[in-house]
Amino acid sequence: FAHSPLAVALYSIICVIMTTGCGLTFYGSYIEPRCIVINRQQHHIPHAPALRIAIVSDFHLGPYNQSAFVKRIVTKTNALNPDMIFLVGDFIDNERSDITDLHPLQHLRAAHGIFAVTGNHDAGCYLDIHQQAYKTVDRTKALEDFLEPKGIRFLKNQHAIVTLHSQQIAIVGVDDAFMQECNLKKALHNIPTHTPRILLSHNPDIIRDPLSHDCDLIVSGHTHGGQIRLPFIGALGPIPTRISKKYDQGSFKLNKKCTLFITHGIGETWARARLFCPPEIVCMEINE
Repeated sequence: FAHSPLAVALYSIICVIMTTGCGLTFYGSYIEPRCIVINRQQHHIPHAPALRIAIVSDFHLGPYNQSAFVKRIVTKTNALNPDMIFLVGDFIDNERSDITDLHPLQHLRAAHGIFAVTGNHDAGCYLDIHQQAYKTVDRTKALEDFLEPKGIRFLKNQHAIVTLHSQQIAIVGVDDAFMQECNLKKALHNIPTHTPRILLSHNPDIIRDPLSHDCDLIVSGHTHGGQIRLPFIGALGPIPTRISKKYDQGSFKLNKKCTLFITHGIGETWARARLFCPPEIVCMEINE
């Protein structure tokens, strides 16, 4: 039997499976996480000015990504010549991450501002297996103190009105949805009624708040697209949110007015692995 055609065929199949598995493991661990792509998107917002936005999320500085990686992101982001840059949270991975690795972000350039919100890893907020939030070390204050002098404006349950080409747009930012401090009502307060609104929320769970559906565009990260994806199947692992797993990456029309966009970000957490889900910088053209 050992030399039968069946045995040879089975051995060949096992060798192919093992070789493919080893190859995918190596590629997913060491190649794809460094293959930063530019994800180009277009979106229409009525009455909003034309603008180009660069969106970067989920740096997760720590065991896998340090300052050299941030420098690459800055170079690629500036090359897009954006009007605005949105940094959508999870700058660090955990309480041991070195915040000074974010120093290259001081070289980001955008004509009409760099806006940021913090994420759940920054705040040390996570979900347990029962979907209950728990806290570890909150480093959001240290992050803001380090980055705001470098020209990055954090929107903590507040908004900024920006004027481009004689038209106004409100950039709204909230604390992470797992945080008790998250207050969308406060962030939206006093925005003129007909002003277009873009909401920055690290966590797409913000759509559980009906007020979010009054915004024209919601920009989130957090999901990493699952990090590991398979064609026709999608994300293999659980998505750490309280909303449907279908909200893992890309655009979702919530109503006639509001669209949710989720970037799968540029970093990794838990495991150094990405498969069919490369790190991305999003270049979003509004009304172009």
